[in-house]
Amino acid sequence: MNTAHGICKRLCGVARVRLTTRYGTNPLRDLLGPLGPVQNTRPSVRDTDAQQNSEETQPPIHGTTRALHRPVRNHFDQLGKQIGKEALGSCGSTVAQYEISPETQYADLCYEPDPAHQAERMRMGLLGQIANVPCLIEIYARAPTAHDFRACLSKHLAYWRQRARKHEKQAEEAKRLEKPVETFVEPHLLMVTASSPTGLRSKLRLVRASGCPKGVYFFGDEVLRVVLIVASELPRRRSTLLVRLMAAGPLLRQAIEDLAALPPEAHEHAVADQVLLHCHHAVG
Repeated sequence: MNTAHGICKRLCGVARVRLTTRYGTNPLRDLLGPLGPVQNTRPSVRDTDAQQNSEETQPPIHGTTRALHRPVRNHFDQLGKQIGKEALGSCGSTVAQYEISPETQYADLCYEPDPAHQAERMRMGLLGQIANVPCLIEIYARAPTAHDFRACLSKHLAYWRQRARKHEKQAEEAKRLEKPVETFVEPHLLMVTASSPTGLRSKLRLVRASGCPKGVYFFGDEVLRVVLIVASELPRRRSTLLVRLMAAGPLLRQAIEDLAALPPEAHEHAVADQVLLHCHHAVG
């Protein structure tokens, strides 16, 4: 039986636990090893600049959906995006590093739910509940700053306009062909943060989201449609597990322990186990 030692050796300082899964010849065991503090080097804004131009080899995309592969600057950032993509990918179009025009900006995840897979999405617990409409998902393994919030809001509004223009063209074409015009679904911005952004919360009028557990807040009501998920405030239960894994940071140890406690056939294993192994290999 193969083992993967210290998957969080570079991610968090924790006690060792055991996690076995249904992967037979490649089970996960002894995922957690003791170590020191977590450092996050995720850039606040991933806009186009001279450094990005040297990294990117593909031209900007206008009005299309595709994944772009850019150098990973932070393993928590990659972990959150991979878990989110694995979780949501089976029940809707999910694109990592989604490019937003006209200014080249990138969102961690861009998700558009597939109505045919609603039941499967709801198995994802809180993640499936909040991702029930088209949305951009931005993930922070630490508390986002006001600068981060403005950057995310800029991407969100640009994406909203991009979707609105596309819908207008489709509506014109449908009218020309005398076909029904589909209703435009306004997107949300989901900001998943590992810890509470105290500075932001003291300045923004955040409203506790009804029908959601503690730790989920709305901002801007129907005008802006921003959802802030503070993972450190979420109740420690299965329905919040995928969101807590995505947030990573200091919450990762606890989230992996909760994952280990689930039965081998739990769908969370299919979503997260291999991503965690890949993260372990990436950090060495």
